Amino acid sequence: MPHSNPTPHMNLRDILIAELADALGSDRLLLTTWPALARAVRTQSLKRLCEEGVEYTQERIERLEKAFAILKVEPSEKRSDGMTCLLEAALTGADRGAAGPLRDAVLLAAIQKLSHYGDAGYGSLVGYAETLGEREIALMLRRSLDEKSEAIEEMTDMAEGEINPHAARDGLANSAKRAGIG
Repeated sequence: MPHSNPTPHMNLRDILIAELADALGSDRLLLTTWPALARAVRTQSLKRLCEEGVEYTQERIERLEKAFAILKVEPSEKRSDGMTCLLEAALTGADRGAAGPLRDAVLLAAIQKLSHYGDAGYGSLVGYAETLGEREIALMLRRSLDEKSEAIEEMTDMAEGEINPHAARDGLANSAKRAGIG
């Protein structure tokens, strides 16, 4: 999440609220994109990850809305330029012309970028909340951060153990066919 543009009269609480708005906007945008990503992938494990992404994203949105309530601030969302660019890249990857296992590898890499972006943002939010003594908010957002970190680990395992090797094998087979071998 890009840091809000602080002004001289802002304080850390203001930055926390601005970053909560950024996270809310990012997660709501992501929530609408998961179904398209799930439709674009072919590997069942990756499709399941996208479908589970809907549930986890909805839970994060609920936590963000609760954080606003604890702060006694009306929930607002900010369009996240960073998330928008990453989502556009992911959807472009889906339409790039790659097919089968290669397409899944491209999409998984795009989803990993989205997750790392969110992981960084939630890490900052947890730090701000802890510094401000907002323990309940910090604990809620820590749960979101932990879920994101677990998902990143799962995606790395999926990429290294399944998706990328399958894409490489498929690419070699396609290259051999184009060369008239096999």
